[in-house]
Amino acid sequence: MAQADLTARFSNVAKLSESKRQLIDAGMPARMKGPRGQTIELIGALDGQPVYYTTLGRVSAQSIGATQLWITAQAGYRLSGLGQRVALFDAGGVRDSHIELGNRISFGDTPVLQNFSHATTVAGLIGAGGLDPTARGIAYNAEIRSFDWSNDFFELDQEAQKGLLVSVHPYGSNLGWGGSHDGPNGRLPVWNGTPSVHPSEDYQFGQYSIVTQMADEIHVRNPYVQMVKSVGNDRDDAKDGTAGHYVFDPSQYKFVYSEAPRSPDGGPGGFDTIIGDASTGKNVLTIGACVAVPGAYQSASDVQVHPYSGFGPTDDGRLGVDLVAPSDVADRLITGRSDADYTSGSTGTSYAAPVVGGAIALLQELHASLRPGAAPLRSSTMRAVFFASAFDAELPGPDYRSGWGQVNVEGAANLLSLDAIDETTIQVVETSPSETVRFDVVAGAGPLTVQIAWTDPAAAPSFNTHNDRTVRLVHDVDVRVLGPDGTHQPWVLDPTQPAQPATRGDNVLDNAEQVYIAQPIPGATYTVEISQKSGAAQQVSVVVAGNQIANVDQDLEGDGLQIQFEDVDQDGSFLNDDTDGDGIPNYRDADDDGDGIPTAQECADPNGDGNPADACMLQGVPRYLSAASLPVELAEVSVSAEGLRIRIDWLTATETDNAGFAIDLRPAVCNENCAWRDLGFVEGAGTSDIAHSYTFATGELAPGLYRIRLRQVDFDGAMTEHPALDIEIASPSAIFVSDAYPNPTSRASRLSLRLGVEEEGQVRVYNALGQLVDQVFDGRWTAGTTYTYETTLSQSMPAGAYFIVIQGESFTETRQFTLVR
Repeated sequence: MAQADLTARFSNVAKLSESKRQLIDAGMPARMKGPRGQTIELIGALDGQPVYYTTLGRVSAQSIGATQLWITAQAGYRLSGLGQRVALFDAGGVRDSHIELGNRISFGDTPVLQNFSHATTVAGLIGAGGLDPTARGIAYNAEIRSFDWSNDFFELDQEAQKGLLVSVHPYGSNLGWGGSHDGPNGRLPVWNGTPSVHPSEDYQFGQYSIVTQMADEIHVRNPYVQMVKSVGNDRDDAKDGTAGHYVFDPSQYKFVYSEAPRSPDGGPGGFDTIIGDASTGKNVLTIGACVAVPGAYQSASDVQVHPYSGFGPTDDGRLGVDLVAPSDVADRLITGRSDADYTSGSTGTSYAAPVVGGAIALLQELHASLRPGAAPLRSSTMRAVFFASAFDAELPGPDYRSGWGQVNVEGAANLLSLDAIDETTIQVVETSPSETVRFDVVAGAGPLTVQIAWTDPAAAPSFNTHNDRTVRLVHDVDVRVLGPDGTHQPWVLDPTQPAQPATRGDNVLDNAEQVYIAQPIPGATYTVEISQKSGAAQQVSVVVAGNQIANVDQDLEGDGLQIQFEDVDQDGSFLNDDTDGDGIPNYRDADDDGDGIPTAQECADPNGDGNPADACMLQGVPRYLSAASLPVELAEVSVSAEGLRIRIDWLTATETDNAGFAIDLRPAVCNENCAWRDLGFVEGAGTSDIAHSYTFATGELAPGLYRIRLRQVDFDGAMTEHPALDIEIASPSAIFVSDAYPNPTSRASRLSLRLGVEEEGQVRVYNALGQLVDQVFDGRWTAGTTYTYETTLSQSMPAGAYFIVIQGESFTETRQFTLVR
């Protein structure tokens, strides 16, 4: 599917700041306070309606069951968020001098509100360091990058291009009953709906808006970043609509007094109270709040959603809320305050999103340690792992109150550990309407779960329509499980009866599906089938839980640890072995035999001085387990198609004993007998501390989807495989536009274009505000000819996101690149 022209969308967002000044000049309040003290700030106007953001909650702290993953726990994971970075977008900036946050705070912009209490509390939930034993965040060693909310999507897109994996957004549009206004009739509540669209219900609840569309687009362009968004706190907003209140009048461009009847938000059942901004995104992880379960989880009845936490469905029938997390303080997690360097014991209500953001940092850290040098988990894979491991809440299967259930971070970590010894546990497959993906699993003694999730392309937004039922799913992917006991279908929900439990059937609404078999036949073979009804090829994340893994229950060494928590790849390297008994498992221990000298097997010796200790990082983590500490540090890698050839460009920051790079190619979709093909070798720079750029182009290839990779080779023959990249060679009769490369760039970016027909067109470059900054081409393209265009921005152009729009008579394509200075 061709990417939509983003220019109009960016122009609409740019108009927010323009309209904000007009609204303030007309007497609209720039800031309000909600009934619980939350900040409500005017952002601007969209579709003729003022947009207010709110911090969504009572300033509080929150806990989640992640303590079993920490270094101090006995489960063997020993995680802390070290090396992970979490972006936080809020009304203001974090107090970076807070004692519990130390030097782990950086700022991506200059917030108007500094040392903001809400942002500091949220940062504490993500990563308070625990210097005070009662104060510890989920990922207490993670770095936190603080932004205000005024330019959130553009800044997020830039950070994602730099490798960001998770962002937390504990705010949303102020909808329905929310805020108060001092007007001619005194201080009264505000109803934020639009009477001309619906007289008593705010149509923006559950809406797939232009903001939703942009949030989904960010995930499509950056498949590894995961936005974590608060669901909203509107369900307990039940004002008496017949009493006096204020409502926005677009003809007067201000709030006016009204006594017209308005409905409580969500009506009697509380459904349809999801904020219609990024919270309704298909690819966003939207989090509700539940009461903390005392002790260990026992049953679905333990999970009780708080009365303020928003319910689905979205207007098009999707879940809306994906997961819930506890919103009560635990003894081991008390967050910090912004006005002093001490911790606070205040209880909380709706701070679920930052807790899940911290949990993602822990899981990415675990994945990096289990698979050194591998690419991070895709956001779709992260969602699938969370959904498959969640504690069921209230009703069997998913529901519109709590989504897939309560977050179970330890369960998610267990799935990642099992995947290290059985790659059918977590995998990414490619689907298309012409091919069904099949693989077999053997059922274990308990329930069998097959979960899929995918990053679905952005859909067309809804404008000024109450409960627009248009389906927003672009690629309808299906999962079925065939066994000796019949065909098992996924869970489905009926948005017209939101209180009813899930049944089984064909899910045509959500970009996540789960087949759950409560009592499979132990030892029986089940076939998983993943197909697609329509649309372009789609990468789909698959998680299988409850399958039988060979020898999984064996204790190979007799040390009381079963294989699923020990042996990564059956080669004698045991995950939790601790030879010297220092509490650090060998795979993270720079000196596992306790003699004070890291062995050659534990740490590399990159500079050949005979001292392997210089290859070890802090915290006992060897450099050979850190992708950033490989003998060659790659700064940029990009791949593009030029006609029927593939070009790969890469840039190294430093090199140590680098003989060069081998380039391998194979089809992206192939059976297990499909081998890599060695295409050639590019000599390296040996040992160098300056940047070097390299390029390699293949010969002509048949149209299709390919996977290309680099293998860096040392002079002693040691090799490091870098993550493979996929690229499509389009048919000569099709329209093909490559990605922009290099990306990011400090100088110029280029792309290639080839059409199967002759037509006229233009290539232009726009900045993030939708302003034209470069006219690259205006003329006629010849069929079958490959064109390469380069855009060079002047030194006066600021760093940030830019968009190349390629527009012909029959198509429009957009490619994004990031300019760095």
